[in-house]
Amino acid sequence: MNAQVPVDWKAFLGRNDMVWNQLPESWDNAPFLGNGQLGTIFWLNQEGSLNFEVSRNDLYDHKVSTAKISSLYTRCRLPNGHFELTFDGGKKPEGNMRLDLWNAEAKGQVRSSGNVWDIRCFTHALKNVIVLEISGSGKPHLVWKPDAAKSTRGSAPPSIIPYPVQVFQKVEGCEVSVQEMPEDDLYLTAGQGSGQYATVWKGVEVNPHKTVYYISLGVSIPGKTAIKEAVQLVNQSAKEGVTNLEVTHRAWWHNYY
Repeated sequence: MNAQVPVDWKAFLGRNDMVWNQLPESWDNAPFLGNGQLGTIFWLNQEGSLNFEVSRNDLYDHKVSTAKISSLYTRCRLPNGHFELTFDGGKKPEGNMRLDLWNAEAKGQVRSSGNVWDIRCFTHALKNVIVLEISGSGKPHLVWKPDAAKSTRGSAPPSIIPYPVQVFQKVEGCEVSVQEMPEDDLYLTAGQGSGQYATVWKGVEVNPHKTVYYISLGVSIPGKTAIKEAVQLVNQSAKEGVTNLEVTHRAWWHNYY
């Protein structure tokens, strides 16, 4: 006979939330948010901006390995890039953060030069979309900083050449930063087909003091559908709205617990 013990999961998990009384200042002491494929992690950098990493677990290189070049450099995870959220005032901001386990979201407050911003972020449980909500008295600035598309392992062979830099464009009302991965002997991808991954985002001003950013990362290796994938997700999510996304996101996590 199985014993059934009623548990108030909201209260139980709330006692185990991770809490920062000051903003985290390194990636290994920061909130992680993900759905098993898409994820983000954010912390305060030395310049006083919040770094929001954006990556997917299937973002791998597809170079051809040889006897002289290990798959550690040819089939490795690839870095994508991060957003930098900067605040008016010019001083290093202060604040706090909480990782809300029950609702699978991070929320906190940032204070700088008399301005106060409330921040909330979650990676949707069922959609490859990150929702970043910023409310406050000033105007924060969100800037995309792409990474070089190559192995991050040290002492990489000189034959490992980074792909061309990411290119910015606008597609269907969205901001896009696309990383092309050409099929070429130069990049050790001959016979592998060309690939592509693209970070896409859109900011929607709810009112003069609140903006919601919808962010996605499309991956097509090989293939050239990454932009389309991410743009569709971002535009669909922006149309659905943060409140509706929150309902389905929380329902999945509450059912999981």
